[in-house]
Amino acid sequence: MPVPTLPKRSERETSEGGFDFDQSEKSEDSERSPSSRRRRSAFGGAASLAPMLNSFLGKPCLFVGLLLVVLGRGCDATSMRSVARTDASYRQAQVTFQLAWDAKMSAIQQKLSEKNREFSEMFEQVGDKGDQEKIQKQRNDLQKEKSALEKSLNKLRSDQAAAQTKAENEDWLKLREASLKATNDHRMSIYWYEWVFILGTIVLVFGLLTLAFTSEGAERWVAYIMIAIITFSIYVGGAAWIESIVNSATSTVPSSSPIGGGPGRPPR
Repeated sequence: MPVPTLPKRSERETSEGGFDFDQSEKSEDSERSPSSRRRRSAFGGAASLAPMLNSFLGKPCLFVGLLLVVLGRGCDATSMRSVARTDASYRQAQVTFQLAWDAKMSAIQQKLSEKNREFSEMFEQVGDKGDQEKIQKQRNDLQKEKSALEKSLNKLRSDQAAAQTKAENEDWLKLREASLKATNDHRMSIYWYEWVFILGTIVLVFGLLTLAFTSEGAERWVAYIMIAIITFSIYVGGAAWIESIVNSATSTVPSSSPIGGGPGRPPR
């Protein structure tokens, strides 16, 4: 009677449900150290956490930081333009006044220059005694006309000074007040604009760092490039930041007026 051949242990286990594969996996897991299993689980958790940090922390911080930076610099620039606009309105009123009075004085000065030229030409004329008496009479008439024109010019200058004083105390008073108010408002608000800019820069850099460590491919390289630009502007090109702050502060100082007045001039 032939003896039946029994299947090998590995084949029997395979036919019964693949216990050979399961035992090999278990044997490999048993051979690994606990520290390696902990590192593997930690890496898996970090890999699953990176997309969440990218989506819920990095990109929102990038958006909010960029918005705050633009808002801070935009409000600062708009406030400076408001100061320049109100100061320009005040200066325009002064320029219009000055041009009107300059036109009046120019007409008198032109006539006076013509009389001076005629008076100089009479000294060069030579003639007999009768002609000299006639020339002398013409000289006297021209001298009287010159004196009248000089008096008119002096009176016009006095009238201009009086009219300018009256305009500064009445017509230009609201314009000067608006110019001074805009300057002082800008000086008070520029402090908060700088804080908004600094806070936005911090949030922006935090968002960029988060994206640099959690993103892959093009996003990571773009974040690295932006971090390099910001670092260069702070440490290497820091003069640009200082110049921006200094220009923002000095722009609030009122300059002199074209005709002796100005936003910084005290009322008479």
